[in-house]
Amino acid sequence: MRKTVSRETAAVAANVKVRLTERLKDAIDDRTMSLSIDMLTDDYRKQSYVDIHVSWMECDCSRHHAALAVRHLGAAAHTDDNISTSVTDLLTEYGLPEHDTPVTTDHGANIVAALCNNVCVDCLCHRLHTVLQSAWRDAKSNEPDAAAYETAISELCRFVKQSTELQEQLPKSLKHGGHTRPWLSMHRACRIGGQQL
Repeated sequence: MRKTVSRETAAVAANVKVRLTERLKDAIDDRTMSLSIDMLTDDYRKQSYVDIHVSWMECDCSRHHAALAVRHLGAAAHTDDNISTSVTDLLTEYGLPEHDTPVTTDHGANIVAALCNNVCVDCLCHRLHTVLQSAWRDAKSNEPDAAAYETAISELCRFVKQSTELQEQLPKSLKHGGHTRPWLSMHRACRIGGQQL
């Protein structure tokens, strides 16, 4: 049973990859395609991955998005050489031009070095997050009321989460803190022939 599921999953993935590769040809020729690349680390097993997404426009000005791959780096460190090799291999698989395809990144030193031959664009969300985080940190150190406000919000979230009756009455779960990830998960999934990729 397990081998059957594995084979079927691999066959479906290969089919989707072929269809996506074909669909991207026009976007490559028209230069209406860009990539988003990020590094991820599993919180539990501490495994490292390269996450690569593609966005493109078609002649009717419709926007599309698809996840190309999440590649396990194995025991390899997050060095620019290892990242570059992984990204280059993936671009080759899809027939994407390495030097002409714009890439949006979080401006991490290893990613920037790995993509030194590419056209790189800084992620606006990460930049905005850095600005807001820095401004809020300065506000908390200079204004006692700002620090007290954050403490009160944190205590309120903790209280609500510990009280299941309150949490169940809310339309959405309370969140405290604001990390930049997962920005990419906010994109709409791409569809080919009515099937979600």
